[in-house]
Amino acid sequence: MWLLLVVLILTLALAIRIYKLGAVPTGIYWDEVAMLVDAKSVSQTGLDMHGRPWYQVIYPSYGDFKLPVYLWLASPAIKLFGETAWALRLPSAMVGVVTVGLVGALSYGLLLDGKKSAKTFAPMVALISMLTMAVSPWSVLFSRTAFEGHVGQMLVCLSMVCLVFSFRTRQKWLFWVSPIIGGLATYAYFSVRFVWPVIFLALTMWLITQSVKTSKLSRTRILSPLLKLTVPLILFTALLIPMINSPLYADSNRFRLGTDSVLKNEKQILESNVYREIAGNTVVDRIVFHRWLLTGRELLRNYGDNMSAQFLFVSGDPNLRHGTGLHGVFFVTLLPFLMIGWYFLFDRYRGLCLVLFSWWILALLPASVPDNTPHALRSLNALVPLVVVISCGLSYAVQTVGRKVQGLSRGVVFSVAAFVIFILPSISFFYMYLSIYPQLSAQDWQQGFPELATAIVELREGTPVYLQPFDDKFYLWMMAFGPYSGTDFQSWRSQKYQYQSFDDISFTPFPGWNNVLNQSSRVVVAGHAADIEKLLVTEPVTMVKQTPILDPAGNTVYKAVLIDKKL
Repeated sequence: MWLLLVVLILTLALAIRIYKLGAVPTGIYWDEVAMLVDAKSVSQTGLDMHGRPWYQVIYPSYGDFKLPVYLWLASPAIKLFGETAWALRLPSAMVGVVTVGLVGALSYGLLLDGKKSAKTFAPMVALISMLTMAVSPWSVLFSRTAFEGHVGQMLVCLSMVCLVFSFRTRQKWLFWVSPIIGGLATYAYFSVRFVWPVIFLALTMWLITQSVKTSKLSRTRILSPLLKLTVPLILFTALLIPMINSPLYADSNRFRLGTDSVLKNEKQILESNVYREIAGNTVVDRIVFHRWLLTGRELLRNYGDNMSAQFLFVSGDPNLRHGTGLHGVFFVTLLPFLMIGWYFLFDRYRGLCLVLFSWWILALLPASVPDNTPHALRSLNALVPLVVVISCGLSYAVQTVGRKVQGLSRGVVFSVAAFVIFILPSISFFYMYLSIYPQLSAQDWQQGFPELATAIVELREGTPVYLQPFDDKFYLWMMAFGPYSGTDFQSWRSQKYQYQSFDDISFTPFPGWNNVLNQSSRVVVAGHAADIEKLLVTEPVTMVKQTPILDPAGNTVYKAVLIDKKL
């Protein structure tokens, strides 16, 4: 029976993540198309778009310096299924399904502590955690997009599953696999290097305590706690050496630290100076209004955004690439069970409660340092611990109600509860996601860019092409959806890993007929529809052909035109 339910939940998770995978989200964003270009190049030549080997640990991409794991997964998919958004997103969808299974295994292992009650309670928590993960908007949204952070959180979870079962099953080799997978996770998402070590230490200390208490491992048979805590961290650190030694490591750090954050505390410095002067600038004032205390206040404020019920259960991330804007990262019906879960864990599993809380808080750090909060992608490592806590709360509620309600009434109560907690919110979310969200989020996903690139290729007939300014990275869509190979990419000259022109395509405005490449009297010009219409009026041109690009509402947003010089 348990196995059948596991299979059904995994099947549900797969169906949710595969259905219309290439069509919703409706477009393909900068980061996704950049990975598509590199994966296309690697699948054809073994080299990235800049001619660097596939096994490099940092890909320069378009100057944002991507880690390699997602590209290693995407390249075979592109090779097998073609250069499409569906193929690019397929690894993320599979990672989402794997995460559903892993969170069930993790929940089971954490609660299987030798108590008789755990033999029935742990499987229940495992199944509920799998179901919660399977339908959670947080997991579903990132399973359907090609973001590296989604792979990173799965590998962190897998690492912790290996750690837990190394204690529960006495399979010592799993203990040493855990830091290896943790090291691999850092090559999927940069923030893992800060998150994994502390989670590993907290969970290991709790498991050592559990092992001694339950006598599953005697004090004389387990490795020294000091060795168990230090040797894996040394191994993990050693695995980071290739990343640290990469010639692109310093540039990648500068790129990420260049975002606005609480660490760039010019605002706090000014505020500190004003407050100190107003207060009298005494020694006490200089301490109370020190800029680092004000910076800490901003950090706590950002933490509050990422921990708020508004973010978790009501509206989620306002960025429409990370949420729908109308749903939290979890269904609002699960809010009571998060609170019940924390109460239950604090009462029955206080050590585990502290571990999961630490996991959650630490996972939010990379999302709370930058200014733009809340942030569902940067806080994605918090998904697993929160699912475990919610599932503990829901399982405890089921167990408590089950003792008080018997017979047919219990079946009715549980059926109504399942409909209210999971089925009704799922229907609401997926209806909105598939019918309304594509139109709401079209601009955020650069909807129309692939179609515009295809239209340019079909119109040009060997003529020069000019782009009226609308996106400084549109060259990526031309590379991804144009008739170009990895060998072509590698032969073109880039500036700071970006391209200004190639194959007589200039990503600059139409320069006037006197400055057209090759003195051609026929060119293709593309851009926003309004800019193209203005060009047709102000320049001496005759339009030969045009291809309008429509948004989901049927409005013309972009246009590509083939024009002749008017004689």
